Amino acid sequence: MSSVRMCDRNSVEVVAKSPGWNSKVRLEARKRGHCSTGGFEWGTSVSGVYRARNAILPWIAKGYLRGEKADQYFDAVAKFRRTREVFQPEEPRHHGRERQAL
Repeated sequence: MSSVRMCDRNSVEVVAKSPGWNSKVRLEARKRGHCSTGGFEWGTSVSGVYRARNAILPWIAKGYLRGEKADQYFDAVAKFRRTREVFQPEEPRHHGRERQAL
């Protein structure tokens, strides 16, 4: 899952409508005053490995996400791959019919 949270609803709407995200804007904090301006916090998110990847990779390529945030993304991808290798190993591929013992 990847999410963006800000106190400015208009900024969150720009992210939510950008290609790869296509998500809805929601109210994050139910209490007023969570932001330094005294307003509400707004957010948007995408979930699922492929949706999150398609939403984040263009930002890294354009330089919008750099340094620690980009490293966090690549660390999460590496953890997902290792987990998948452990819990869903590839089955050996067979060519042709199985032989039967006589």
